[in-house]
Amino acid sequence: MRLPNPLVIVLFLTSLLSLSLSSCVAFAAPILQIKITVGRSSSTLGFLGNQVYSVGEGISVCANITLDGSSAANLAAIELDSPYGNPYLIRTIKTGNVSRMYFRVQFVDLYTCDQLGNPMTLFNPGSTVYVNITIKNIDVVQHNVRVGLYAQCSDNTPTYAYYPEGFTIIPGVPQPFLVQFTLPGNAPSGQAMVFASLFTDYPANLGYPYCPEQAANFSIRASTPAMPQQPDYNNMTFSLPRKNVKLGNYTVHAVTNFNAVQTATDIKQFTVILLGDINKDYVINMKDIAMCVQFFNTTPNSPNWNPDADVNKDGVVNMKDIALLVSFFQNNAIP
Repeated sequence: MRLPNPLVIVLFLTSLLSLSLSSCVAFAAPILQIKITVGRSSSTLGFLGNQVYSVGEGISVCANITLDGSSAANLAAIELDSPYGNPYLIRTIKTGNVSRMYFRVQFVDLYTCDQLGNPMTLFNPGSTVYVNITIKNIDVVQHNVRVGLYAQCSDNTPTYAYYPEGFTIIPGVPQPFLVQFTLPGNAPSGQAMVFASLFTDYPANLGYPYCPEQAANFSIRASTPAMPQQPDYNNMTFSLPRKNVKLGNYTVHAVTNFNAVQTATDIKQFTVILLGDINKDYVINMKDIAMCVQFFNTTPNSPNWNPDADVNKDGVVNMKDIALLVSFFQNNAIP
């Protein structure tokens, strides 16, 4: 029997390898990426930069999700951790119209209520808010679910963030449960909102969203004023409180997923300071204003220059700095 020409065999194998490689390229999974940016939503303190924020400032967290470099409609799990390492904010952001996406686990119902589950929307500061949540697994297999709950007050400040439940949910059966949190005694009056998210795990552990978040309105002592309107897509806004804010580094975790196969994550960090605290006693008061007056008209070339008295960082201590201190009056923080 005549053996094939070795050159023919080499050419044949080369063509097979080329075909195999081209097939791999043709069916390569798209590259999934998520990028988050942190910026100011309601402040004139841009001179601090986008990595430093002062007590009382408005902050915006924006998520951008891409597939092969093109913007994609998807869900982003957002967890903002305080310097203590505890959740400070928990949200699910949509980065476009996600109505055509398939959500394996979904919310059926969400509302605030009393401890017996009866709908209730008016609460007093310091009281307990109960939240009735019903979810359903519409998939054919069971799923592990982590529920994240977050409340934001009428002044747009975070008031509570935690993970009340983590469990396995079987297909086809709606699962109701009741969770609770306590409002701070100094919670501002007006309309507030509670946001609920369903994650595969904590975002800090690469947990991604099962479905869009759900929100319910409730009122603290009175129904007005209302919390500012939240953006529909790409970002969320909140304000740092003016009282008892923990200073230090805050960490933002963002996670997204594509077809339950690819997961992408991003992490950002920013620092919260008490701007204008010249005498370092963690409260803005007349002592700080008196110190600012003491250094009035000084510049970096002055022998008694104090950079903390230059509140707006423009290189001179003047009435602009005193005006800022007046606007910050009684702001305080926790070191």
